[in-house]
This record gives sequence, structure tokens and C-alpha cells, in this order.
Amino acid sequence: MPKTIFLGNGSTADAVLDRHGRWASKLNEQDARRLRNDVTDLVTHGKLLSDHGASFKSKRTVELTDAQVVLDARFGAVNLWDRLLLKLRA
Repeated sequence: MPKTIFLGNGSTADAVLDRHGRWASKLNEQDARRLRNDVTDLVTHGKLLSDHGASFKSKRTVELTDAQVVLDARFGAVNLWDRLLLKLRA
């Protein structure tokens, strides 16, 4: 079963990976770098779009050596259901 990591308004790559530190510390160096790059990419694009008033939703699956990670990003003017989901999962 894949690990799901949620990203939202105010997220940074460091904060997201720190929140999942115990799990992320088990990754090899190459997988950790790949995961950090994907998280940084989603956070950068989500923040850029939300700063201009748009909403941004993305679900990206990252295949690592021994794991599968789903990055679920919701930035900007998200609806009430998205806000509730992010609060419950945070």
C-alpha cells in the first residue's frame, strides 16, 4: 500500500519531509533526493499558482526503490471539502 503525503497552503518541502521523518529516514540517498525534488516541485508550482489566485490540485505517484509514495497537493482557493480533508489529515 503506498504512503500518502499531503501538501497544502503553507507547506514547504522541509516541513513536509520533517513531518514524515521517521519514514523518510529509511530511504536511500537517491530515493530521498527524488522525493525531495518532487515535493519541492509541487510546492513551488502550487504556491506560484495560489499566489495568483488560482487553485492547484495534483496527485502524483512517485515510484521509489522499495516504496511507492502518493503526493496529494491542494493549493489556493480550494473548496470546503478539500479544506476539511487537509485538516483531518494534517
